Amino acid sequence: MTSDTQTKLRRNKATWRKATARNHCRNGSGFTLIEVVVALAIVVVSFMALYGVILQMVASITLMQEKTLASWVAFDQITELRIKGTPPTDRKSNGIKEMGGITWLYSVEIRPTESESIRQVIVTVAPENEPDRTLGLVSGVIMSDAPLQFPGSPPTPGSNAPPIVSGASPVGGATQ
Repeated sequence: MTSDTQTKLRRNKATWRKATARNHCRNGSGFTLIEVVVALAIVVVSFMALYGVILQMVASITLMQEKTLASWVAFDQITELRIKGTPPTDRKSNGIKEMGGITWLYSVEIRPTESESIRQVIVTVAPENEPDRTLGLVSGVIMSDAPLQFPGSPPTPGSNAPPIVSGASPVGGATQ
């Protein structure tokens, strides 16, 4: 082959390569860099939104678990009062209880009702590390044959019992 023919072939190969490269991009069989970056940005934003939703779900589940445990602590305190059979003589008492790996602070308040044999019991429960964050509030009633009398209050009319001067130990035997 002559050098002219070889030169023409080289030019044709180079032209053919350029034409093939241009056609390859025009056929849409590949992605440009901008398309890839935009697709990655969309994926990243989607994953960030999904991560936020998952964090919110975990926080909600944790809160519901804590509220459930707090209500169990409160119901336990009312049940203990009912089992004892004798009404507490303190209007308010506090205590500490461990449940579900959490230490809980509870407060029991006894209120009179229109009936002398029925008392309203209100129990509030908060985690020990966050005492101002009340997670449980349960109200119940306890029955008693004895007339209602709190420390320092005068005896009930018609009752021979002397007035109660000192309070009893806190509910559940916990320290105040």
